[in-house]
Amino acid sequence: MHYPSGNIHSCVSEQDIKSISWQPHFCFLPRRLENGRLAWLETVYKRKSKMHLSRYPDHSPGVFRSIVKFKKYVFIDRYEFMIEKLKGDDEPFAKVQHLFRKHRTGHFRIW
Repeated sequence: MHYPSGNIHSCVSEQDIKSISWQPHFCFLPRRLENGRLAWLETVYKRKSKMHLSRYPDHSPGVFRSIVKFKKYVFIDRYEFMIEKLKGDDEPFAKVQHLFRKHRTGHFRIW
């Protein structure tokens, strides 16, 4: 049985949580970066940028089961990655947790 929880850890895996943080990625195929440049055969950084949140009623009244899916990778180059690190905008998990606790459903941009 699923009980209501304000913690996103209750409905996502560690792999999902890891996918919303910047990770190095070698582009074997051409990738369009956020700045519009095309990257190919080089290392860039990627993370998922959209969250789809659904809530379905469970067996007990007032109890909902949450389903969270992260979608759509965004890619940046190493210079943009350094800027992100300097800005300190490296914690998308806090934004995801905030959206989750609002008890709303829909698609949300997390980057």
